[in-house]
Amino acid sequence: MSKLSTVDHEGVVKEISNEFVVVQITSNAACSSCHAEGVCSMSGKKEKTIDIAGNYNFKKGDSVTVQMEKSLGFSAVILGYFIPFIIMVTTLVIFLALKFKESHAGIIALLSVFPYYLFLLAYKNKINKKFVFSLKI
Repeated sequence: MSKLSTVDHEGVVKEISNEFVVVQITSNAACSSCHAEGVCSMSGKKEKTIDIAGNYNFKKGDSVTVQMEKSLGFSAVILGYFIPFIIMVTTLVIFLALKFKESHAGIIALLSVFPYYLFLLAYKNKINKKFVFSLKI
């Protein structure tokens, strides 16, 4: 993966097993200058731990670089924010067109995203397989 197609974060190995490596990432001022800051959700948080599948030859305390493809960050934004927004606005417009009271239409619009988030929860494992972090060696 080229540097242009990935979002990189520096981290420290906190735990190692045969199946995964747990890396702790600490946000720094460099995040604010990254154009992908809004999609990676690392900004605004002091520390975050990430489980990275695979058997790596690192030891506890090693500094590593965690990578994720930028396109996956944009996919996460679409799944987590854009689609629910479209569902909510569409529902609101439909119920207002059907002459529902604004308060009722608003409540129904807010509740309309609930089934979508239940769907995401039901398919969490399948979705997680698409959003893969890796370690830069």
